[in-house]
Amino acid sequence: MDFPVQSKRNSDGCLRPRLMKAGDLVILYERHDSLSHFYLEENGSFTNRFGYFRHEDMIGRPFGSRIYSRNANNGGYIYLLEPTPELWGQAMKTRTQIVNDMDCAVVTLMLDVSPGCTVVESGTGSGSMTISLARAVYPNGHVFTYEYNPVRAGIAADEFKKLKLDDVITVQNRDIYGKSQGAAQDASITADASVGGFTGVGDGEADAVFLDVPEPWLALHHVKRVLRPGRTLCCYSPCIEQVMKTCEKMRELGFHTLRTIEARQRPFDGRVFPMETLDLGLGDEEAERKNAASTRDPDALHQKWTQLPRAATAAAAGTDATTDSADAADAAEASEAVADDDADAPQPDDAVIAADGDDDVQGETDDAASSKKRKLDEAADGATGDADAPTKRRPFKNLPRAAVNGQYTMHIGRPVTSMKGHTAFLTFAYAPV
Repeated sequence: MDFPVQSKRNSDGCLRPRLMKAGDLVILYERHDSLSHFYLEENGSFTNRFGYFRHEDMIGRPFGSRIYSRNANNGGYIYLLEPTPELWGQAMKTRTQIVNDMDCAVVTLMLDVSPGCTVVESGTGSGSMTISLARAVYPNGHVFTYEYNPVRAGIAADEFKKLKLDDVITVQNRDIYGKSQGAAQDASITADASVGGFTGVGDGEADAVFLDVPEPWLALHHVKRVLRPGRTLCCYSPCIEQVMKTCEKMRELGFHTLRTIEARQRPFDGRVFPMETLDLGLGDEEAERKNAASTRDPDALHQKWTQLPRAATAAAAGTDATTDSADAADAAEASEAVADDDADAPQPDDAVIAADGDDDVQGETDDAASSKKRKLDEAADGATGDADAPTKRRPFKNLPRAAVNGQYTMHIGRPVTSMKGHTAFLTFAYAPV
C-alpha cells in the first residue's frame, strides 16, 4: 500500500492505473461480500471456486483488470484491485474487532486530520484505523500507535512494514494507563502519571488523539499533556456506561464541547426479479409491441395496468371483452334483459292479491323475481347460459394460469441481511487551552 505511487497522471493530466509487479499487495475481488488478498510472485498460482489462476497472467497488467481462469471450460474470472484502507479492512485477517470504514471516515473528519499532522492512537488491534489515519497524514505527518498486547503489537509492526507504511507509523508495545505493577487487573485503581502515557510524543505535540481502549478515562490526563490546546480527542466505546465515565472525567480535567454520536452503516442489495404479465387478448405481435412500449413509456404502463381487471375478468369467463364494441354489446344485452323482466314483473294489484292469500299468484311472482335475478347475473358476468359460469369478479391474484403471458423485470433494493447494527459510540471533546 504505497501511497506515493497510487495515483499517476498521463501527459494529458488524466489518472491512469498503476501496473502490477512482483511483490505487490493485491486485493482479490470475488463478489461484493467476498474479498481477500495476496502478494504477487514470479511463479505463483492459486485456485479458488472460480478456477485456476497464475500470477504471471497478472504481472504487468493494470490494477482493476479482470483475469480469466486457466481452466478452458470454466469461464470463471476475478478482479484485481489496488489496495486502499477501506478494501484492506475487508480483505485482511482480523486479530481483533476492527473500526469499520464508516466510523473511520467520521473519526478522520471530526479530528480534522490532514497531511503533516501528528496523531496519537491507542489500541492498535488489527491496524485498520491506524492505516486510515496514516493515509490522512501522508506524506510528512506521523502516526504513533500503542498496543498493550506484545503479540498483536509485533504482528502489526511487521504488517505495516510489508505495506511500506513503516516510515509513517510507529508501533509501541505499552500500557498507556500507567497502572501500578501487580494491580494491572484492578480497573478501579487510579492511573499513575509517572508511568504509562505516550512515549515519543512531547507535550503539546499531538494534533489529534484517538483512544480505542476499554477504560479511556484512565488515560485522559496523559491525553491532556500531549494534545495541543483546542485540538480534538475521540474515544471509541461500545457501551454507554463507558461513555458516561469518560465524559465525567473529561469535564473534571477541563475538556469542553463534548459530543457523543453513533454512525450506522446500512448497505443495500440490488436485485432484479422477473414479474408475470397478463394476456390482454391481443395478437402475439401486437402484444409484444405494446409490452416493449410500456417498459419505456410510464403513461402506457399505467394505462395497461388500469385495464387489467376488466380484461382478466373476461378471460376467466371465457369471453372477449377487451374492446369498446364488446362492452357496448354486453350493456345492450343487459338493458334488454332488464326491459323484458320489467314487462313480466307483477304489478301492484298482483302484489295485493298475493298478499290476500292467492298461492298461485305468489308462486308466479317468485318465479319472475328469480328469473330476473338470473338474467341480470348472466348479463353482468358476460355468460352464455352456462349454469357453472362465475357470478363474481375474480381477484387479480387468483387469475387462471392461462391468462398469463410473458414476463417483465422489476428492480428492487433491500437492506443486506448481514447488516451491521450498533458498533460503538464516538465521543469527541476539545482540549483545554
